[in-house]
Amino acid sequence: MLVRLPHWRSALSSCIEEALQRPFEWGRHDCALFAADAVLAMTGVDLAAEWRGRYSTARGAIRVLRRDGHDDHIACAAGHLPEVHPARAAMGDIMVVETPEGPALGVLTGAVIAVPGADSLGFMDRGTAGRAFHVPFAGEVA
Repeated sequence: MLVRLPHWRSALSSCIEEALQRPFEWGRHDCALFAADAVLAMTGVDLAAEWRGRYSTARGAIRVLRRDGHDDHIACAAGHLPEVHPARAAMGDIMVVETPEGPALGVLTGAVIAVPGADSLGFMDRGTAGRAFHVPFAGEVA
């Protein structure tokens, strides 16, 4: 079962700090992998293990996700995590925001959502999220 570990806050903080140093790169550091990295840091479960390193373009990412039964990165998040209203999202939850390139996955850090950008992480107001997926806490009833 996917639940946050006791040290999830410090692990998430470390994940975000590392991501601040990384430019966007398909298959290495894109929005889906950043979201999966955050879930891995918080839970110890790598939701992207089957498709890490298997693509290097947007088209390749969709191809890999479809082979694994997901229409796209948003559907993949929806297939692994329960959806909640964005206003009810908690720190560490996965958020969907619109960017000039299309919908992207980000991680709620409090009042802002961290989203990979060309040179580093960008930050968007949490009110811009259209959807949210919850990373459960230990003891939560689904």
